[in-house]
Amino acid sequence: MIDLLHEYDTAIEAGDMLAWADLFAPEASYILNSHSNEQRGLPAGLIACYTRAMIDDRAAAIANTTMFEKRIYRILATRHRVQGLRATHVFAVFQSFTEGPPHVLLTGVATTEFVMIGDRYRITSRKTIYDNDLIDTAIIYPV
Repeated sequence: MIDLLHEYDTAIEAGDMLAWADLFAPEASYILNSHSNEQRGLPAGLIACYTRAMIDDRAAAIANTTMFEKRIYRILATRHRVQGLRATHVFAVFQSFTEGPPHVLLTGVATTEFVMIGDRYRITSRKTIYDNDLIDTAIIYPV
């Protein structure tokens, strides 16, 4: 499962959204939400994909149609804790553009649930909760 999480981060850092989407199971969801929304029971996040089709659509839109300034993400993930088919970890995402210094885009906690399909784990649920309310709303890639 930890290897799959590394594949997940690597696909995002490479900007390979189709590879990112392929890490999900046929029945899957992805949510990016703020900590304060989560605390108030407001589940609809900044990015909310409730089905694999929505995940695929998000990936295809980023890969094929969305126009944005080229950027590089670097994801630092640590304190992985695996319990059964569920893993949590804390993260920091740095964003760099061609010009200008890098900056911290997000910090937070991610919870990922898995299922074994054939001989590989796949993601059934990814919930990424970022720590603060004031963030760069031009988030392109999932986290």
